[in-house]
Amino acid sequence: MREDTAGRLVALLLPVTWVVVKAAGSEGAAPPPDVHVIFSNALVIVNISSPEFMFDVILRKNDSIEEKSRVSNVRNYIIPPNELFPEQTYCVKVGVRDNLIMTPFSREKCFTAPSKAPPNNLRMEALDLRYLLKWDWDFDQSPNVTFSVDRCQNLAGRDRCAKIKGCENITATQCHTALSFKGIHILRASVYDGRREAKSSSAIKFMPHDDTVIGPPKDLMMRIVNNELFVNVSAPEGFRNIDIDGLCGWLTHLEYWTNSTHSSEVTVKEEKRPFFKIESLKESATYCAKAKMKCEDGDRSSLYSQVYCITTDPRSYMVEWIIGFTIFGVVLLSGLLYICFCPLKRYIKHTFFPSSRLPSCIEQGFGESSVDSTNRPFLLPEEETTDRCSIVHNSHTEDLVQIPSKSSSQASSQDSGNYSDEGQSTGEAGTCTQ
Repeated sequence: MREDTAGRLVALLLPVTWVVVKAAGSEGAAPPPDVHVIFSNALVIVNISSPEFMFDVILRKNDSIEEKSRVSNVRNYIIPPNELFPEQTYCVKVGVRDNLIMTPFSREKCFTAPSKAPPNNLRMEALDLRYLLKWDWDFDQSPNVTFSVDRCQNLAGRDRCAKIKGCENITATQCHTALSFKGIHILRASVYDGRREAKSSSAIKFMPHDDTVIGPPKDLMMRIVNNELFVNVSAPEGFRNIDIDGLCGWLTHLEYWTNSTHSSEVTVKEEKRPFFKIESLKESATYCAKAKMKCEDGDRSSLYSQVYCITTDPRSYMVEWIIGFTIFGVVLLSGLLYICFCPLKRYIKHTFFPSSRLPSCIEQGFGESSVDSTNRPFLLPEEETTDRCSIVHNSHTEDLVQIPSKSSSQASSQDSGNYSDEGQSTGEAGTCTQ
């Protein structure tokens, strides 16, 4: 039983062992390519002699074990100038790329990178999709020169280098280039003397996907509504291009602070939408903000926008004034009503509810009984039993009735202050005063 199991395992392992041996040996495997290093006008070109068409190019410094691997589908591979330091020794080897068969690499070829040559300080200023290639030149020493710019690419089926339209035979030290956003571009600027012979060249590598600077947001619209600040961030102009807009998932990065003489703390907000709301604003305060676009899952970001500021209104005391005037009006109106109502109340009380009896001559008009309050419900009950009256002699009556002294004295003692009805028969008139 154990022998059968062991036999099956051997049978399964044999084909695998055969494949490994085949890959390790030379039988059935592609031979290693033949490699040569060529220098051409500031470019280092690895010439590969092989019938195959896919290669792994391995580059390392001579004094280092760190390697950089690149995949090439051309037999004349241009090493990007930015990967080489001037006058530094490098070694390169090439292997045929085959996913099914492991192939050996070629022997390493070592070379010394060329030194920097004019034009000096060759650089690309890339903002959104505007690519401006610049360089430096001393016209005092060499005034009669012209420049041309080539674009070189490691693409199969195309010329290795080609002139850029609009950048041929120019005297300026800069040139606008129209490049594809995708891919790796090797740009070479060459200087010519009056005889149209290239004196020297300088080259750089440019990758728009990585090297392009994303411009700032176009505008920040700020407005205050109900003690809240609303900020709307406009997208950069470069986002009109689908390649830039699709680089990553963009976040809107906002920084705002209060602009005061004291050091203000900067508050940061990030949203997927370009809209922000800032609450609980201070009165009579200046709020400033700036924004940029930032990749959600990377370090790529745009430039910051300009700083925009807005000032809140001073504190409004309208509500306090309304409440204060309302309370003052209620108090004033209550006081006026009280001042006016008290005399009115006394007037009504003394008119309809007098505190003393009316004279008898007036009460007789209301009935026979002077104490019958049921016939006069609007009069108060009797408070006094006598009326103060005085007798006035009628000047038109010549004959006065003599009243006996006893009766007079008795009347004086008993009925002092009362008037007599005798005046009606004798011609005396009685006047009542209250």
